[in-house]
Amino acid sequence: MNKGKLRPELELMLRLSHPSCTEQKAHTLLSNLPVDFDWQYFIDRAIATHFAGYLLPYPTLNETFYPEGILKKIKAYQHRILLHGTLLREACLKIATILNQEKKPYAILKGFDLHFRNSISLKTRQISDIDILIDENDLESIAHVLEAQGYTIIRHQYKSKWHQQWLKTHAPMSAKQESVSIDIHTNAVDQVHQIPFEINLKELSQISVNGTQVNMLAPEVSNLFLKVHAYKHLNALSNLKPSMLIDLYQLNQSTAAKENELNKMIYEMDGFTNRVHTLNFNQKHLFDQFFLKQLAGEKLNLTFRIKRIFKRLRPVKSIYKSIVLLYFDLFPQKSFLIYRFGNGNYVLLLFKRIFDAFGKSYGEK
Repeated sequence: MNKGKLRPELELMLRLSHPSCTEQKAHTLLSNLPVDFDWQYFIDRAIATHFAGYLLPYPTLNETFYPEGILKKIKAYQHRILLHGTLLREACLKIATILNQEKKPYAILKGFDLHFRNSISLKTRQISDIDILIDENDLESIAHVLEAQGYTIIRHQYKSKWHQQWLKTHAPMSAKQESVSIDIHTNAVDQVHQIPFEINLKELSQISVNGTQVNMLAPEVSNLFLKVHAYKHLNALSNLKPSMLIDLYQLNQSTAAKENELNKMIYEMDGFTNRVHTLNFNQKHLFDQFFLKQLAGEKLNLTFRIKRIFKRLRPVKSIYKSIVLLYFDLFPQKSFLIYRFGNGNYVLLLFKRIFDAFGKSYGEK
C-alpha cells in the first residue's frame, strides 16, 4: 500500500496533523479536496484515532474550509479532552507532591511527560490517564498512599502464578477515582514482549511545574521509551493508537549501530516513523499494513489475527517454562477470565476470550 492508495480523508488527516504543516500548506490541502471528499468519514476516523486534536492549528482557515457540523465536532472533541486533561493534570501534580513528601522515587511517563517537558497542549494531544513509574519495592506502600487519597486500587490479574513469576507485567496496579485513572508501572515493558529495555529510577531529571517538583526521565531516556512503547504495540499487532506517531516525529533518529537487539528494534521503529512521516508506506511491511488498518478502522484479516495470537504465545528461554506458560496462555485461571469478561462459567468465559481474540481491534468500525 502506498500513499496513492490512501483514502483522501486519511491522507488529509495525516498531513494536517503533522508538526511541519504550515498555514500555507494547510490552505493548499484544504483548497484541493476532491468533490466526493467524505467529511463524515474524516471526522469519525479523526476522533477514533485521536488525530482530531491536531486539526485546527490555524483559526483563519476553520470557517472557510470546514463544514459547520464537522467544525463543531472537532471543537467539541478538543474542549472535552482539554477539560479531562486539565483534571488529570491537577491530579498528577497532587500525586507528585505526595510522592515527593514520601521520598518515593518515581517518574512521570508518556502523555504528561510530553506535556510538562514540551508544553504540549492538552487541547491538542489527548491524555486519557496518568502513567507513573515507581520502584517495585514501593508498590504496596504507594497503594496505601493512594487509598488514603480516595483512590480505588485495581491489581493486574495474571493468567497464572507462573506468569506472575516469569512474565511480569509493566503495570501491575492501577488506581481510579471518578474520571481520574493512574497506571502504576514497575517496568518499562511487559516481559512477554522480550524487549531488552529497562529504566533506572536513580537517573532522573526534575521540572518545576507551578511550584511542584516533578520527576521525569532524562530526555534521551524519555525519547527512547516513547519509541519502545510504540514498537511494542506495533510488533504485538495490538492496541496501537495511530496518533502516537505524532509524538515520535520530532525525536532524533538513532545513529547507533545495529549491534544489539534493542538498537535493531529502534532502527526498525525509526524506519517506520519515517515512512509515516513521508506517507511512503511499504505494502510488504507488517508494521505499515497494521498501522493503515488501524488508521482506517478496518477489521484485521485472519492472517493478522493468527499472527497476533502467536505473538502472545512467545516462548521463553527455558523449554519447561515455555510449556507451562503455553498451557496457561490457552487455559488461564478463572480469576483472569473474570477480570477480563465478568462473572460466569469457566467454559463460557473461555469461549468469550476466543471470540475476543478474533473480534474487533483498536478503532475498528
